[in-house]
Amino acid sequence: MSGKVRVGVAGTGGTARGSTAAFAAEQDTELVALADPAPERRERVFEGVDADSVQVFDDFSEMFDKCELDAVCIGLPTWLHYEVSKDALNGGMHVLCEKPPTNTAVEMQELAQIAAEKNLTYMFVRQSRFTPGLQEGRRRVLAGDLGDVYHAQTQWVLSRFRRERRRHHR
Repeated sequence: MSGKVRVGVAGTGGTARGSTAAFAAEQDTELVALADPAPERRERVFEGVDADSVQVFDDFSEMFDKCELDAVCIGLPTWLHYEVSKDALNGGMHVLCEKPPTNTAVEMQELAQIAAEKNLTYMFVRQSRFTPGLQEGRRRVLAGDLGDVYHAQTQWVLSRFRRERRRHHR
């Protein structure tokens, strides 16, 4: 791949706004297209982004057919992740997909196999991976600043929706 990575965004789910802004700001990427059937969601995703040169589609299939993309970021409803990821990989695109990437382990294995056979990257989003604090921690571990790390502790972060739902069911 030479030049800028040409990226399309399929759907305007939870991470799409941040991803769209990141792709638009990154000098090595070109935000080429966005597909979502709802105009009001598309506008919200473009807030703060120069979207004049971005092609807009109602359907991701049309975007895949009409645009020459190197990669796609998928922010669609969960039940579409597998289908759209598979279409993108088979179309020769690298994929960044919201979590969960698939509904079953078998589907995930199939996507991993397609990506490997086509020498493509398939990654699903874990937003916290790229926070400055976590990246600094990783850098320090890799640099040996913390000695031999033999124990780590993590915690589960519940979404606002899940916390509210739990509160109502008590």
